[in-house]
Amino acid sequence: MRINIFIIISVMVLAVIMGCSTANEITNPKGDNASITASGPQILGSFDFSWDEKSPTLDIVPTRDIEAHFNVTSYIYPKHIKLTIISWNPATRVLVVDATIDNPTNYDVYDVRGILTNMGAKKLLNADDYTKLFDKNTPRIANPFRAYAKDEPNRKLWGRYANPSQYTKTEQFEIYFPAEIAATFIITGCYPSNCPEPYDILNIEQTGTLYVSSGSIDVTLDALDWQDLTADHVIIEANPITVNEINMEQIDLATWSATITNAGSAPEGDYDLWVAAYDASFPFALYNKFTIHVNADQGWSWYDDFSTTSYVWTAYGGNWWGKYNGYMDAAGGGDCYEEDTGSDAENPNVSYVSSPSISVPASDSNLILTINHIVDVDLPEELARFAWDMCYVRINGTQIFPTGGTLYEHNHYPWTFDDMFCWTGTYSLTESIFDLGTAYNGKTIKVEFVLDTYDYITNCKPENQGWRIDDIILELE
Repeated sequence: MRINIFIIISVMVLAVIMGCSTANEITNPKGDNASITASGPQILGSFDFSWDEKSPTLDIVPTRDIEAHFNVTSYIYPKHIKLTIISWNPATRVLVVDATIDNPTNYDVYDVRGILTNMGAKKLLNADDYTKLFDKNTPRIANPFRAYAKDEPNRKLWGRYANPSQYTKTEQFEIYFPAEIAATFIITGCYPSNCPEPYDILNIEQTGTLYVSSGSIDVTLDALDWQDLTADHVIIEANPITVNEINMEQIDLATWSATITNAGSAPEGDYDLWVAAYDASFPFALYNKFTIHVNADQGWSWYDDFSTTSYVWTAYGGNWWGKYNGYMDAAGGGDCYEEDTGSDAENPNVSYVSSPSISVPASDSNLILTINHIVDVDLPEELARFAWDMCYVRINGTQIFPTGGTLYEHNHYPWTFDDMFCWTGTYSLTESIFDLGTAYNGKTIKVEFVLDTYDYITNCKPENQGWRIDDIILELE
């Protein structure tokens, strides 16, 4: 059922229109005034409305509270605002209302807005933007509005001399009322030109994923301004995610961009982030908001099986390291390996192969490295203490120690009582696990497999397999 409601407010419309052309002032509850230019926004009408969900009409009264806080001396002629209830859904608590405005004068008015205030937990689900103008709270609250005449040049609500479709405009308001159905409706407009602040923030888009301890989201939006095409500056206001405000970067004529990380370690959930766009000539911003979801920390991982993956590893100090038959192989793809100098002379050099750079996300979880490998570079396991050749793992040049699976052997190398920990003996394919804690979280690392062929004995006599490494996994618990 549609119910037409006519709002009767007695005024002289000429005073309203001329109000935009004079240097009127906005007064806030603290008593200080903010000067407005000739085209500054003015209140053209204001009323409180409520509904008991049963009556056939809305209950509407002039907004005396607004009059008490602002210099409101002019209102629209009676019967030039019409509200039509389109639908009410008691399950979703959404009321849909058409608000029709017509201009009864021969003056063109610009940037006419229908602003809802006194919202609390209520929401205008289809807001164009938000403004803090004419809000009586301290500090001011960004209130949602629908803009009129968006289909006309410069958003002009034409005077009565034009076609009825140009001086009569309707905007639909979809309002969520969790409980009491009541709010304040303010109509504002500008004369003789457009509003001095930016007039629209739109096309808000975000890409990326944000977690409690990692990730990022890139945000882009368009900020439109009548004065300079786009705003002078745009910020994302401080919030639980960013902690501090973020200055967005202009990337083309009207588009602005910023990267958001969870600097505040905000817990999992949805968060509204407010964007404020400013013109250099006006102290009040235009606002809009978007919602970002923070995900629970996920199990980040990095994996290389040397077969289906295509990471580039780099060998140092030797000529046998390479990918062969699905392994990173220190036997050169054959049945044995040679000294990295190609000589029988004593060789104190260390040969190793290094992963590409790996960026580990910031996280409070432990970083776990797991490898599957075959070690066969010197004596059997039971004689490891006499071994000269040995294998071990480093990260960024520092040796790390397995905490699970096949552990290092205690080796006195070479023929001394110096404590060394490494692998040397002959094994079948086995798994070794390194619990690295949080020391490398949030850092860039390289995993290095080190083969120290200290001795001068030809390693093909007997035939040793060298070191074959498979299925490397880095993951956050």
